[in-house]
Amino acid sequence: STTGFSASGIAMAGGAGENFIENNMISGVIAPSTSPDLVAGIFVAGVSGSNTHLFYNTVSLTGDRGAVASQVGSYGLAITGTDPIVELKDNILDNGQISSGGGANAKNYAIGMTTSTFVNLNSDFNDFFVSGANAIGFRTGGLTTSGAGTDLPNLASWQGATTKDTNSIPSDPLLVNATNNPHLQTGSPAKDVGTPIAGVTVDLDGQ
Repeated sequence: STTGFSASGIAMAGGAGENFIENNMISGVIAPSTSPDLVAGIFVAGVSGSNTHLFYNTVSLTGDRGAVASQVGSYGLAITGTDPIVELKDNILDNGQISSGGGANAKNYAIGMTTSTFVNLNSDFNDFFVSGANAIGFRTGGLTTSGAGTDLPNLASWQGATTKDTNSIPSDPLLVNATNNPHLQTGSPAKDVGTPIAGVTVDLDGQ
């Protein structure tokens, strides 16, 4: 849409029990979203009783979201719910989107959550990278970037707020093409720095 609405690559509204999002490459997700809509490479609804695992996903958000007024944030990963049970490991969340005239709240984040408590978050060995004129980094306590919520400008502040992601990095993953080919180039800092996940032994390409 050129006038608003949400866009997401994968949206998970899992019920009670375990849910898995793994081995995906996501790019080309864009919209000039206005509250309560938003842009998310992956959107997870933190439904009560659900247990969501996100392993080995690469999200690359690029492009200009335009000049629609009152836009809200763009997220590599957006998670709702009050302290939802989420395991986030071995993911690359790269958000370089800009908004050429969307207003002060049209920011881009690697990850955002509506919760301000993180007892049930198990997150580590990820690469969080944001770039461009609208780059912030992280957000907690709300996703609409107006009213409640806190912007966190870097990985250190996210680590301090959540006590998670000790082994995560804030590095440019050096994607082959951030717009349409989110494989890793030779020399990418995201290569060989993950942690093994039981049951996931090959990647999207079967390698």
